[in-house]
Amino acid sequence: MKEFSIFKGIKDDADIKDIPLDYFFKITNYNFTDLGITGLEPILMPSRVNQLSTGSVDGMYEYRYLDSNNKLQTEQIGVCNGNIYKNILNTPILLKSGLTTGKCSFAVLNDKLYISNGKDYIYIYDGSKGLVSQMGAPIVEESTLGVISGSYYWAMTYITAGGEEIVGSVSNTLNLTNKRVILNLPLGYDGTTQRKIYRTEAGGTTLKLLTTIADNTTLTYIDNNADITLGAQIGNINNELPKPYFIGVYAERLIGVKCDLLPTQIFITDTEKDIFDVSNSLDIANYADDNSIVEGLGIDFDSIVVGTKRHIYLIQYDTSGNVSVITTRVNIGVKDGYSIKRVPAYGNFQGGMMFVSSNNDVRILSGLRAIPVSTSVDNIYSDNFSQNVNGSLGNALISPQNIYAEYYNYRYYLIVDGNKYVYDIRNNSWTYHDIQTTNYKSYPMVLSIFSEILYNGQNDGWIEQEYSEITYRGEDVVSILESPNISFNDKITFFQYFRFWFIPSENNELELEVIIDNDKYLSEKKTFNFIGGAYSETDYSSAEYAIALEMDFKHYNVHKNIEYIRFILKNTKGNILFKRWGMTFQVISGKE
Repeated sequence: MKEFSIFKGIKDDADIKDIPLDYFFKITNYNFTDLGITGLEPILMPSRVNQLSTGSVDGMYEYRYLDSNNKLQTEQIGVCNGNIYKNILNTPILLKSGLTTGKCSFAVLNDKLYISNGKDYIYIYDGSKGLVSQMGAPIVEESTLGVISGSYYWAMTYITAGGEEIVGSVSNTLNLTNKRVILNLPLGYDGTTQRKIYRTEAGGTTLKLLTTIADNTTLTYIDNNADITLGAQIGNINNELPKPYFIGVYAERLIGVKCDLLPTQIFITDTEKDIFDVSNSLDIANYADDNSIVEGLGIDFDSIVVGTKRHIYLIQYDTSGNVSVITTRVNIGVKDGYSIKRVPAYGNFQGGMMFVSSNNDVRILSGLRAIPVSTSVDNIYSDNFSQNVNGSLGNALISPQNIYAEYYNYRYYLIVDGNKYVYDIRNNSWTYHDIQTTNYKSYPMVLSIFSEILYNGQNDGWIEQEYSEITYRGEDVVSILESPNISFNDKITFFQYFRFWFIPSENNELELEVIIDNDKYLSEKKTFNFIGGAYSETDYSSAEYAIALEMDFKHYNVHKNIEYIRFILKNTKGNILFKRWGMTFQVISGKE
């Protein structure tokens, strides 16, 4: 008898006859167990929580901030079909509409949430006020009785040595009846000496001068001015704010990368400021013979990590604001910035920044950054961690419609067009999640973690809680383990039986298909049923059995002469924990 323990995961980068027996050829809808013991179990299915709208969920984020009483608050934010919502897991509340649809990135600086989609000016949500404005514009809120009535919005320009800089963004809109308005003013970038405030007339769209703030320190202004007092119309945009796809925070600065109009630029605010200065951006093309589009952003190695289509760069600021840029020696680029996630070390797994590379594989940026930068060479490298699934994942990454990643519970989740490739850092192994039933298909677009629980956002506006139910929308989902071809030696072998060890849950159903010598006419199927676990409910109640589940086995007789054999084990009902498998065989001698 020969036995094999579990398992390293999927390996489909070689012919099914060449794959070693400590891998499976396919693992679909299985996870490595969360309990710290060896084994594979069918994943628990997601359950539906809320539908935000009928369009795709473009982003979700758990936002924490200090309120006006200095107490920490947490809100679940979602962007769907051009709308920003809060409280998305309970009763969604609309915060802002009118966004261009498309996936979003998020960052928090100075207790404010920044939301960027690459098409609109960055939106800023102030949780303490419950209001959304655009970068570089005031956040406005109504106050006590006053003279202002109608629908209004505001804008701000910045006076520097180069003149009046008009950035293009506007505030949130207020509908007022005899009110004053409090304007919460952003500070201009370094070098700003004055700020001009503009406002529309009631119901209008033309911005006219309201007042000039003769400094770059004042944080509020009270507007109680009638329309007739407004002055000259605002000029044309001459320093338009960038519209990055990806944002992050580093050393109290907001970072933005990948802009359609300025694709090689990196935008960095001044310390604790809320606004980019396009005229003071960093062009990564000046630091190497690259000049390709910036594709993604991460914060790691005490640095800003920027990936173009061809290279990866490290950017760091010293205490005086001086910038240093290093072109790493990883000799690879980033394919999609939404795939970038930091992952921790575990055992022999070194951790680092995991991403989909321009080689259509999954890599981890890891290593050390030597100090001082000016006199040393970096020791940062990038290993390919997807070579075992190059057969399926490599093809899926050639021209995907949607890529997104998250790290959760020792696993890097990579969404590729509605399916999840899952890398478990504890055993360096891949599994594959394809959740579909006869009538339904789970099609996640984005992932996020709320209160330590993983959620996905669907292409039809639904939010789903992962790992929640045995069925998906009331229907069973098939989980599949497929072995490689098992070849014993170069002689004919008498194969006696398979044996499978498992810990059952209640009411399991398994289907085993055995394929001999790759001949469909020699294949056999066997169905195993477990009612109430491995015992009948007529003998034991489910409550009694549930507290004493232990490992059991089934064995399946083959009794055939073979050269090689493989099996496909399907879990069609329930949630069994599959421990290991073994087989008994006998080599046939010449006399036999």
